[in-house]
Amino acid sequence: MGLESFNSCWFYKIWHASKTYCRQYHLKKLEPACQTATWETYEFPNEEARIFVEDSYIDRIGCFNKLYYNGKNLIGMTSSEIYIILGNPDDIDEMDIWGISFNYKSLALSLFLEDGRVESAFCSGSWED
Repeated sequence: MGLESFNSCWFYKIWHASKTYCRQYHLKKLEPACQTATWETYEFPNEEARIFVEDSYIDRIGCFNKLYYNGKNLIGMTSSEIYIILGNPDDIDEMDIWGISFNYKSLALSLFLEDGRVESAFCSGSWED
């Protein structure tokens, strides 16, 4: 599959029952992240990307080595490069464990930066306030 493209239409296309994707892409189900987890996590083979499923629907996708936007991989970019490509984030959160997150509500995208570079990205089907 490859997480080669990202835009709001892309999310609309995958926003349906997750079992279809699990079979089609041979996703591996991972152990729960914690005892209170209400979601299931599946990993793409040969990719550093995960799908998080709640109530049989894809809730969000985590990308850890590549997420392309307009032909450019956002993972590994500096905050300055992100500002040029995506503009100013809607919010910036400082987090103890993850460093800093840049949140883009119109894209339903959160970028997590450590040491000034994007380390991971999480995309969801919609943004909840």
